[in-house]
Amino acid sequence: MLNLEREKEMFNIIKNTKDYESFGLVKENRGINPKHVEGLVESMKTLDLNVPILVKKGVDNRLLIIDGQHRFEATKRLGKAIYYIEVASEVNIQQMRQLNENQSRWLTNDYLESYVKSEEDPQGPYHTFAWFKDRYKFPFLINIDLLCSTPMQKTSMKTFKEGNIIIKDLPGAIERADFITSLKQYNQYCVRRSFILALVIAMRSPQPLERERFRNQLVKHRSYLYKCDSAAQYMDCINKIYNHGMHNKDVVYFGVRQKNNGSYIK
Repeated sequence: MLNLEREKEMFNIIKNTKDYESFGLVKENRGINPKHVEGLVESMKTLDLNVPILVKKGVDNRLLIIDGQHRFEATKRLGKAIYYIEVASEVNIQQMRQLNENQSRWLTNDYLESYVKSEEDPQGPYHTFAWFKDRYKFPFLINIDLLCSTPMQKTSMKTFKEGNIIIKDLPGAIERADFITSLKQYNQYCVRRSFILALVIAMRSPQPLERERFRNQLVKHRSYLYKCDSAAQYMDCINKIYNHGMHNKDVVYFGVRQKNNGSYIK
């Protein structure tokens, strides 16, 4: 783990310069947030503590910013000197993400963008994830569930952030996603996040929801699906629609609180 205090002691100096062209960005870092830069500019007009950014030497001797790219942009916009510390050790991409996370929390989109930039294979898991996310507009945990066959829980997000996702069944994920999006023509509430959560859980239950049976039942009983506040309530609607008029032997009930489904679902 990177020890910033030790690094400061080893280099033993904070430098400053107005040569903005001598700096560069690390492509795997998260993108610049213009609103964050604007906020820093306004703040630094009132009080500027000259907090140094962290850099390392690149192959062309440019100073690559590993932490503080927003402070750099704000300082440059104000025409002030850039204060910086050159980190002596080799900082890898994972450590850079950790540094940035410590300063300002990375969003899931930040991680996705960073891994797409560092992934050489355009058909790799994070490129595929980005394509799937843009196509279907589902929340991250639902995308992970569909693409990676991994139940929605905190550990699956940890795997995503560490760069270790594995796409297990892309054709199957596309089939299920197309089915989910096709339902909106029958009922407006089929696009709600909590409904999609409940439906995905039902589709991967030990006795999974049969998609065509549910579609046919929804066409006939669409009034049974109404606005709800949680996945648990939508699961009640799904159960009512799915089992209406069925023989006892064909009745199947789904629940949101199954093993490994994730306690965050209310």
